Amino acid sequence: VSQLSRSLLEHAINMRERSDPRINSFYSFVATDVSSVCLERNLARDADFISALKATNSSSAGDLLSYEALDVVKEATVTGDLKRLGGKFDVCLDKGTLDTFLFRSKRTKKGTSPHPPLLISLLDNVHRILRHGCNAKYIIVSPRSKIKSIRDFRGFSSVRRRLLNSGLVGELFIIESNKKKQSSNLYGKDLVDESKKTDSHVYLYECTINDYYKPGVDKPFRDAGSLVADDSFCMNCGVTFLEFRGNVDICNQGEVCWARRWRGHCIHCRGGAL
Repeated sequence: VSQLSRSLLEHAINMRERSDPRINSFYSFVATDVSSVCLERNLARDADFISALKATNSSSAGDLLSYEALDVVKEATVTGDLKRLGGKFDVCLDKGTLDTFLFRSKRTKKGTSPHPPLLISLLDNVHRILRHGCNAKYIIVSPRSKIKSIRDFRGFSSVRRRLLNSGLVGELFIIESNKKKQSSNLYGKDLVDESKKTDSHVYLYECTINDYYKPGVDKPFRDAGSLVADDSFCMNCGVTFLEFRGNVDICNQGEVCWARRWRGHCIHCRGGAL
């Protein structure tokens, strides 16, 4: 059973106390799961830690850790979880949920839509639980170097990708598990050429909420060839779409080509000059 939420809260408290123990700010962490059994085990495991947080003589007396049931792909109209948690969070951290539904969608894909309905429900519901007016973030940790669904989702005003140092995210659990492969099959033949093995990577996607998007009302994804206004600008470097093209007529290479190049720039830009 994951201890990620507890570990992150402990780290945040330690960092706060190391920087300035007089800082009067506190953290509220809510860990969610669809399984009631998982939640009960987590609560039993962390009962002493949660009680210690509430102790009046504790330096972290204002910090909170709780566990809530949440089915993140259910329709908002049929579950009370989203109404209870809606619009309350500055940050939503995803370590495996989006990847799981991307994998399931790939295995069961029957249509031609690049964005399966499950992903639409997931992203719309993430948007619903994030707080507006504070540039709230949806943070995804994933081994995928590209995630088209978040790139094209209208509910995010910007998406930034960073390559993580494997040591920061726990090489034992993430990187090494990706490297481990069965070395032989039932007949004793090697399945992996050790000389050709490559290092695995882990990426962090920082998605900033678009406050103007309306889940369930607005079209969730941008079309591949949707027009981009000339005055649209990159949130990282400030360059406009017109400047990005170098004043080249968009029709010279095609609208689809330029729209894709622009979105790629906005995702990967690190803020430097072109």
